[in-house]
Amino acid sequence: GFLVWLGFHSQAKYVQLSLSPLRAVVYQGSRGRCWTIPSAPKVPWPPIPTMGLPRALSLAALAAPVVVTAATTNKLVYSAGFTSDMVLQRETKSAVYGLVTTTSSSTPVITVSITDSSTGATESVVADTAVEMGGGSMGMCDDMCVESSHFCRGGMSCCGQPSCAQGCVMAHHSTDEAACKAMCDDAMGNCEYTVSLWTFESCGSCPDQGSSCGGVEECYEGCSNTFEQASKTTFAWKALLSPRTAGGDYTVHVAGTTEDGDIITPPSDLERVTFGDLWYCAGQSNMALTTHYSFEEPNVTRAIVEDGKYANIRLMQYGDMDLKYESEAPAYVTTTGGPWFAWDEEESPLGARHEAGYWRNLTYAASWPEAKLSNEEKMRRRNSPHGHLRDLEDDVELNLFHSFAATCFYFAKSLTDEFSAHDQTAPPIGLIATAVGGSQIEAWMPEDSLNECSGTSLNTDGVAPPTKLYNGMVAPFVNMSIKGFLWYQGENNCGGDMGDSVNDIGYACEVPAMLRGWRSAWSSTPNTTSTLAPFGTVSLAAGGSEGHGYNMSLMRWAQTANYGVLPNPAMPNTFMAHAYDLADPWLFNDATAGNNCSVVDERTGAYGPDCADWAPELWNDDLQYITPNVRADTTDVYMGGIHPRLKGPVGHRLAAAAMALVYDGSGIVTGPTLSGCTVASDMGSIEVLFNTTLLAGDSILVQAWDANASNFGTDQADSAGMMVCLGSSDGHLATSQANCADTDQGTSLWQVVPVSPSTSKPDAAVSVDLSGISYENDSDDAVLDTVVALRYGWPMSDSGDGYGCCPFEANTNGLAACIPGSCPLMAAGSLVPANPWYAHLVTDSKRGGLKCECKAPQVCDAWR
Repeated sequence: GFLVWLGFHSQAKYVQLSLSPLRAVVYQGSRGRCWTIPSAPKVPWPPIPTMGLPRALSLAALAAPVVVTAATTNKLVYSAGFTSDMVLQRETKSAVYGLVTTTSSSTPVITVSITDSSTGATESVVADTAVEMGGGSMGMCDDMCVESSHFCRGGMSCCGQPSCAQGCVMAHHSTDEAACKAMCDDAMGNCEYTVSLWTFESCGSCPDQGSSCGGVEECYEGCSNTFEQASKTTFAWKALLSPRTAGGDYTVHVAGTTEDGDIITPPSDLERVTFGDLWYCAGQSNMALTTHYSFEEPNVTRAIVEDGKYANIRLMQYGDMDLKYESEAPAYVTTTGGPWFAWDEEESPLGARHEAGYWRNLTYAASWPEAKLSNEEKMRRRNSPHGHLRDLEDDVELNLFHSFAATCFYFAKSLTDEFSAHDQTAPPIGLIATAVGGSQIEAWMPEDSLNECSGTSLNTDGVAPPTKLYNGMVAPFVNMSIKGFLWYQGENNCGGDMGDSVNDIGYACEVPAMLRGWRSAWSSTPNTTSTLAPFGTVSLAAGGSEGHGYNMSLMRWAQTANYGVLPNPAMPNTFMAHAYDLADPWLFNDATAGNNCSVVDERTGAYGPDCADWAPELWNDDLQYITPNVRADTTDVYMGGIHPRLKGPVGHRLAAAAMALVYDGSGIVTGPTLSGCTVASDMGSIEVLFNTTLLAGDSILVQAWDANASNFGTDQADSAGMMVCLGSSDGHLATSQANCADTDQGTSLWQVVPVSPSTSKPDAAVSVDLSGISYENDSDDAVLDTVVALRYGWPMSDSGDGYGCCPFEANTNGLAACIPGSCPLMAAGSLVPANPWYAHLVTDSKRGGLKCECKAPQVCDAWR
């Protein structure tokens, strides 16, 4: 037996001691606990990574002197994304891959074994190591040095970047600090270096070192020189495992030998691995927005922690709102962003909140205590080079669940609920979240895909240059078999060319091109990811235009490759969750708070006297559960209404569509979709027809909605409701229609009109009432005597989009909440909104009269 005494500084968070067959895990948090966990296939609290020494546990206090030694000259590591508790894709071949460095130029032999913990059955696969990565720099040095550059910690040069000596140490070959310093002094000149990896040192001021301070290049120099001196070579390795059904508890072991028979030091086993469906989530800030900023979070946290629900979901965060991994070339195998460094704040750029690229089961992720930070610690972090990246609401560092991408999570949560509703057991669901705030689509595209389109937004000075996030945040996972993709992006492309897919221009070309590139990369190995892996996307919410509201409707159309609906011929096996009717209920945070309509007046303990009555009974049934949270409005806001806090409904809509399209469940894939229209001969009404095939047995719901523009609080009375455009019938139809589409002329030619169920086809059509149209002359005194265009869910002005389905004065003045899902047209059963459209009214050459005509490739010319 052993008697172990562990002394902690009060700030220490956790330490692990492994004594086979016993594991002891001790940590101090807001609810200090201690576990002694016997060795077993399943444990409720997985062990903390062994490198997680707290900074306060100073190595200098140990009796023996600190000597930096190499673990081995031959080493195996997993690529980012491979840790214990991970999910591998079921029912297809799954890859396990990583890097190996050896002192031999001959190809090593790598074997990957996977063992079923319940039966002991083992499969062993010899990995493919045919591709030499070369010199170590591509496989290890660049990755490690870039990751080190994200934070202020020991091992910095006077330049405030990872030092040459730190790179030397990270190469795992040096024998002592003096050897590293000597090598670096010779290589780099007069910069001063520190070596310690485990002590925190503030990045204080240093004398200007001139051009000799090269930042990350110093670290790279130290690392690559060390590799070269050791004559190391780095290879990528990859093994394909046989398909398995959902579930199970497996252990993955990797072993390797050199040509000379020397054993290569293996990485730790991957434990508690299971098989299920793996979804890759990417995009910009509305995908990156965490569950902490969602109205639904308190309800879900209780369900997870207290009721044990959604234990089938596992999470892995790779980057975040402000943390990105760029690469000049596709990093198909990389240690960047993975758990290379330890788990402590100073030893990982992501900190404890993201757990440095570790997979975690949801119960663990949501249960981890959120430690209150000391004033000293808060100031230190906020003053660090990346202090603005920290989630410090209420002075608490958020756990992994509260730091995880909300839309990505709520998709998995709702998908689990959908399986239950269909009397099925949900498989394990693994989520990889890789989203970067402010990023443009071009950064996420492979170079070949980007070259397919003209009119792209090549913003080299933006958050990430073209292809760099694909190289650094997509490529590391394309060898990993997955079920499908979730994509939520577009706000930062709204100022660019929305383009058209027919002529390969702009965003409308880029979305399908990116999807083709992703599918091609992921499916390049046969029998892994499907060549038509499902792709779910989210249309942009009202108010998310980044100042380009006139482009928002065109953006939503471009998100469908101009077909107006998903799936379509350009984007097969895809689905969309509309969010144009899911603006933040308290859109106007400053106004509603100032009027004390979203928060009570502290002086009176009551809401403001002018506030509209709170009426939760007007909310749709599927949203009733969050009305108390919206009323309380205690959920933190991130940068205002551009990041709506209704991420639960977005995830639900994605999951419902995926259940119907991907998992062969009941329900519809998309909302009511325009198929055509017929204008009455007396111009008194328009009958709008919807695609009955896509309705899949559902019907049209016409919700009560005030179409009286005098009650609007928007300029030019623009809205997401049903709008018609007036023109002249004197032979200048084309000119009139061009004027309608010209956002520079404003929306003065457009009028809002009421909608009601069709009397002839109540389940699949609606009637647009034109009797209240006011025909007047335009600003050029031209006679406006006919209707020439029709749009729905298609605002054309900044204010029209910003207010979305809530253009009314009570909303615009900050006196009432915007009720989500309140636009006029929905599917009655599934409560998903109609797909937006814009159509010209043209003469039908065969039948006479007017009918709808949409711009190609969208088709909407059905007749009655």
